[in-house]
Amino acid sequence: MSGARGRVRPPNPEASGKVTATLSPKVIQHLEDLAKEGTYGGPTPSEVAAYLIMREIDDLIRAGVLRRPGTS
Repeated sequence: MSGARGRVRPPNPEASGKVTATLSPKVIQHLEDLAKEGTYGGPTPSEVAAYLIMREIDDLIRAGVLRRPGTS
């Protein structure tokens, strides 16, 4: 799959699923702005949203709020 500026995104090494979120126009605009900037996860608003969600989940794991799957 081709990305912005001719970059090719590597295949995802993990299985993935799809989640649909309903967001306000203001949040969508922020995601579009970040996608244009290109430093937060990808060239599309959806990839930026996925990156930000994964980053927050990692923070919650580090804080002890969540556990990584497969750990007790």
